[in-house]
Amino acid sequence: MRPFLVDNKELSRRFRKKFATGLKRLHRQAKITFDPPRVPSEPKQSFADWVDDVAAQDWNVFIEPPPNDASPDHVLKYLARYLTGGPISDRRLISHHNGMVTFWARSKDKKSGNKPRPIKLSGVEFVRRWSMHILPKGFTKSRPYGGFSCTKRDDYLDRCRALLKSTTDDAAGADPAAIDGNEDRDADSRQPSCPHCQTSMECVASRSRPSWRDIFANHATCPVWYQPSRSYRSRPHIRGPDP
Repeated sequence: MRPFLVDNKELSRRFRKKFATGLKRLHRQAKITFDPPRVPSEPKQSFADWVDDVAAQDWNVFIEPPPNDASPDHVLKYLARYLTGGPISDRRLISHHNGMVTFWARSKDKKSGNKPRPIKLSGVEFVRRWSMHILPKGFTKSRPYGGFSCTKRDDYLDRCRALLKSTTDDAAGADPAAIDGNEDRDADSRQPSCPHCQTSMECVASRSRPSWRDIFANHATCPVWYQPSRSYRSRPHIRGPDP
């Protein structure tokens, strides 16, 4: 059996439980209204009982495995796009003129050969689709797992520090000249160089990319569909339920 990153059966059960619990909560809060279909030969069910019957069935979850020739680096690069990138990259944006946004996208039409072609959308529709990728309050894009989980992080870091200390103690008796030579080589390897002339480069200035929550919170023309009361960084961290 091929190794897998996520157990699809366990993911199906967890998602089914969370989804059913969320439906019941929204129904109690009168945020959704729905009358379960009634079977003539059976008494009418309540919404909670109907959700339980639906959740009692097996739900299918499809997780496509990576290609056979994919390496771990390819998988990490693919997952990193969901952790650090946005819904659309800057190089796919072509123009914004007269309220219309033009960008590159692949067509599902077989005649076009799945090649990128320019797509036009109104600015409002483009922002609406982009905002659908913003996670609701209380949701996290990624969760720490294993030694970096919230319940095991302190013990894991203490063990790492203990192992690093023992490694440092073992290296204390080594030749100082050899250690200095290794440090110099490590420093040279960390120094970035020009890919064309191989000249060492020095960072003159750097600026971290601000979050969209802070931009919308401080922008004078904050969209109507997104008006946070205060900056995201000043909000208390909400931790989700432990798996």
